[in-house]
Amino acid sequence: AKVNAANTLILILTDHAGNVVKDARIQVNTNMQIMDMGTAHATINGGNAVYATTFDKGAAFSMAGAWNIDVTIERPKQPDLKAKFTVVPA
Repeated sequence: AKVNAANTLILILTDHAGNVVKDARIQVNTNMQIMDMGTAHATINGGNAVYATTFDKGAAFSMAGAWNIDVTIERPKQPDLKAKFTVVPA
């Protein structure tokens, strides 16, 4: 991640057998860990092996420090999966 720049988040999902998952819908939220800088939100729809979204400059990672990326993975007929990542932009 880079401060005050457009940032692209790329996810590649596989199932427990290692098969690529193409039918997911992914909800992504980012916010600074220690200070509320506003939550940036993106939805990525499936159909492709690579899930990607770009946050515009200032929408996420607008200042130095740790940022949380909360990911919710939704698939048909399966419970939602949630993951949290922390990044520190350069």
